[in-house]
Amino acid sequence: MFDKQEIAFPVEWNFRIICDASIDVSDELIKVLKSFGVNELPKAANTSKGGKYQSYGVKVLFHEKQTMDLMAVELGKVNGVKMVL
Repeated sequence: MFDKQEIAFPVEWNFRIICDASIDVSDELIKVLKSFGVNELPKAANTSKGGKYQSYGVKVLFHEKQTMDLMAVELGKVNGVKMVL
């Protein structure tokens, strides 16, 4: 369904970061964001019904796809991060 759609840059993107709720990842997420010059803080969003997962959201303005992809990869490397959407 979305395979043929392209993102027009610049774009304001809302990352959703799914994490293990037993690990405090917020400081590490902030470090990654700051390394890309992003001062927006990740905001805690939903916790899974069983309490095993915590999601965070952060809004970032991207001017190119390469930076967007690299940031997603770096956020995904943080210990406790299960998925970056």
